[in-house]
Amino acid sequence: LSVDLEKGNFSLTLRPANVEGSESKAPERGERRERRERSEKSDAPPRISWDEYQIPGQKEFIEGKVVSITPFGAFVDIGAPTDGMIHISEMSDGRVESVESVLAVGQTVRVRVSKAEIKRNRISLSMNEWKEPKAQDEKKSYRRENKEEEDVEGKASKADLSKFLEGQPEFKSSFAMAWERATAKSK
Repeated sequence: LSVDLEKGNFSLTLRPANVEGSESKAPERGERRERRERSEKSDAPPRISWDEYQIPGQKEFIEGKVVSITPFGAFVDIGAPTDGMIHISEMSDGRVESVESVLAVGQTVRVRVSKAEIKRNRISLSMNEWKEPKAQDEKKSYRRENKEEEDVEGKASKADLSKFLEGQPEFKSSFAMAWERATAKSK
């Protein structure tokens, strides 16, 4: 049983008390608060605000220290208002099997800021060199700018299309057919 009087919450568990291995891996809410208060009281300098922080250019590499590692990436302290995250796909140009195979907590790394989202309090980092964004393939427009008919193999002319459609039943959408049925029944 766990009770949080401050928030008016309680939680129950079916695990027996004081049994080895029954402790949960996640800290309780009170423990989280205590850890946060301890970290705020620690010797670490306070974080600067977004107003004070100068976001480096996308091509500029800066040094940072790996703070934590997750299966999908690593969080790095770069002296910004929040820790930046390097996604596993941004650690190398090639495939990375696991984050631990490339980085370790406490390691100093050279990273660049690829994206900073101030409103969401997020910084995306990359260990890869900056590359010119790929121009999207020009979308093929099937609309003819030139209204003149051209003889292209596999394409029918307007005259051929008109001949083909003569005598064909009119196309009706499923909505149009349902509407016709509904109005026919109401008569």
